[in-house]
Amino acid sequence: MTVQHRRRSARTRRNRDYATRKAVELMRAAGAKRVHRCDWPPLILHSQSSMRMGVSDRDSVLDADAEARWVKRLFVADNSALANSLGGPNPTLTTQAIATRTAEKIFAKYFGGDPWVARENPVSSIDDRVTAAVIERGI
Repeated sequence: MTVQHRRRSARTRRNRDYATRKAVELMRAAGAKRVHRCDWPPLILHSQSSMRMGVSDRDSVLDADAEARWVKRLFVADNSALANSLGGPNPTLTTQAIATRTAEKIFAKYFGGDPWVARENPVSSIDDRVTAAVIERGI
């Protein structure tokens, strides 16, 4: 079995350290008390729940419509808004649903539009052949 070890160049290490210092400065300026640095190898990771959406300002930074509580008209419509991080399931469809719902909330709240999510058929960007294959396999 071949085992490969990461070998970062001196320049890469300097760039990474610089980016880390800047990120820590930003987090501390935003009120972070502690910052943990991980030295993990590159991997696929679904980072989420860093800007939690919820009903209470005691445990969430976004309101139930995904609007920032302290910065009006700032909406978060990605994995950051998820209320919890399960750490396993692929969140792509959930993220698409949050983005669609958030767009609807913005449209209704700030542009006087009518909500459409509950009354219209969803539009899928997935090729019909993929959908047929999934249905055929009973997935």
